[in-house]
Amino acid sequence: PVTDEGWSITALMPPGAAVDAQAKTRTWKASRASAAYEIAELPRPKKVDSQALIKLVIGHLGVSCQKDMRLTGLVETDKLVSTAFETTCSDGKRVHGKLRIDARRALCLVVRDESDGARRDAFLYGVK
Repeated sequence: PVTDEGWSITALMPPGAAVDAQAKTRTWKASRASAAYEIAELPRPKKVDSQALIKLVIGHLGVSCQKDMRLTGLVETDKLVSTAFETTCSDGKRVHGKLRIDARRALCLVVRDESDGARRDAFLYGVK
């Protein structure tokens, strides 16, 4: 597990996970075999609705990943909005992810090219 004190979260990531100093916003990255994992802070939309969620994901992944994108499992509580997404990008890589939006920030968890569903789900759904 990695803990980010600024975000007040703990996430399950592969060994070697670290903050990417080259990223435009605070981003944790790690890799395991051919799979890439990341957690990135995105600009929090003023209005959190389906359109805003789609724009956040496309803005982060790029338009080359929008054709087959599906958002599923929208959950809204008094403190958190989250949704899962999956797509295949034009390079053929499969992407799974989750958006978590609270009162202060939007976090995007992304797994690229992971074939092990248990590892992928532990990362995407194991954030506390």
